[in-house]
Amino acid sequence: FIHVKENADTFIESEEEKIASDIISDKAGTVVEMITRNGVPQVAVGSTVAQGDLLVSGTVDVLNDAKEVVSHTYVMADADITLQTMVTYEDSIEKVYEQKKYTDKKRTLSYLKFGKRKLQFGFQKNKFENKDQKVEERQLRIGENFYLPIYAGYKKIYEYELESLEYSKEEMDTLLKKNFERYCEELEENGSKILEKNFEITHEEKGAKGFASLTLLESAGIRRKIVDFQ
Repeated sequence: FIHVKENADTFIESEEEKIASDIISDKAGTVVEMITRNGVPQVAVGSTVAQGDLLVSGTVDVLNDAKEVVSHTYVMADADITLQTMVTYEDSIEKVYEQKKYTDKKRTLSYLKFGKRKLQFGFQKNKFENKDQKVEERQLRIGENFYLPIYAGYKKIYEYELESLEYSKEEMDTLLKKNFERYCEELEENGSKILEKNFEITHEEKGAKGFASLTLLESAGIRRKIVDFQ
């Protein structure tokens, strides 16, 4: 059913409350770009900063004609800041792993659901030590559009055994490389730009490990409310 109504009510998006605040760094790195729109910059391009360092102050000095500080005004600092950062990556994989091997044993349980009540049919108990289950449910209807408050569904339970297998050296290398590529893709999806990456794999008796160091360009800065007004 579709109900059409004139625009009697209009949603007005409220403007973000401008609270006096500083911008501090949420990561460590070197400033490579900084565009300040509001507030007083505390660092410059080329500065090395640590997590928690003040980047842009929301406290602005008010000067008299003699260039002397006579008071302060407080604003919401606003800036675009880009840091060059270094991050490390580690991953590992064990040579021996377990894989599911399904048997021919399974159980099926059908049911009808009326509100909070459920009427079940079939095998409700099983002694499977390892099992997976699949559930499907649909609402009953008469014709195309008249839906009843009744749901019909079934649950199938499958037994499986755990089989111990071993990865080859090449398989472990492939899995570790895929994991690293996925990690890099996630970094880029979150706005980071990868400038350089060095990935290495070492093999041990029980498995393999992947190590990497990456040089990134990342946006930095989080707001910190100014509370010590004078």
